[in-house]
Amino acid sequence: MYVIADANGAIVNITNVPLFGNKVTVMACFQHETDALKTLYELETGLGLKGHHVESLGSSFLVETLEDG
Repeated sequence: MYVIADANGAIVNITNVPLFGNKVTVMACFQHETDALKTLYELETGLGLKGHHVESLGSSFLVETLEDG
């Protein structure tokens, strides 16, 4: 998995992504490095994002659920 991160390692959030008729915010996580690099290029040229890089987090990731209580 590849992410777009800032100099402190915080993962970039991409807003207004259309999903099932809603606009949502998602983390900039990608299966392929080329997809991450293309998106970073678009963010840099289109929005002026500076000081970010593509970072590999390994082959998979874990999503933990929070329990009430």
